[in-house]
Amino acid sequence: METTIKNIRYDEHAKVIAELTYEVEKSCHKKEVLFCNSKGVSPMEFRCLRYLVDNNFTSIKDLADEVGVTPPRITTLLNKLESKNLIERKINFDDRRIIKVSLSKKGVEFAKNICDEYLEFHRSILESMNNDDLDGLFKNLTVFHKTLSNFLNKNFSQGGK
Repeated sequence: METTIKNIRYDEHAKVIAELTYEVEKSCHKKEVLFCNSKGVSPMEFRCLRYLVDNNFTSIKDLADEVGVTPPRITTLLNKLESKNLIERKINFDDRRIIKVSLSKKGVEFAKNICDEYLEFHRSILESMNNDDLDGLFKNLTVFHKTLSNFLNKNFSQGGK
């Protein structure tokens, strides 16, 4: 009997979590669009810049994998960032087939500023929450992220990609 009750509870929670994560994902996308539009970049350009802040001089393939886009799409994104003088492409002298991407001088400053502004943007969102709710949100999102990451790592390592 306990297993049945437990399964029903998990089924109910799974339905709610599935719906909530769907709605949160949509809201996060709208949040990113709102923020990025105010900064003159697309959400995908912003993702590239954020990645390059911590992983400067990376291969185009690694950047495409991290951002989750195809090689033709990453080329388009990089062309736009390059036209804004935010990135530079350099040929790897050890293997001339490999092109590395790095932030330009202007790109380093822009990317650091936009990342700082992104944090401030989130602070303004969270200001309306009381401390207990904020602590609970942080704790539960951390647990959910860890659980989801473990699930994905396990399944991707078994050929689930």
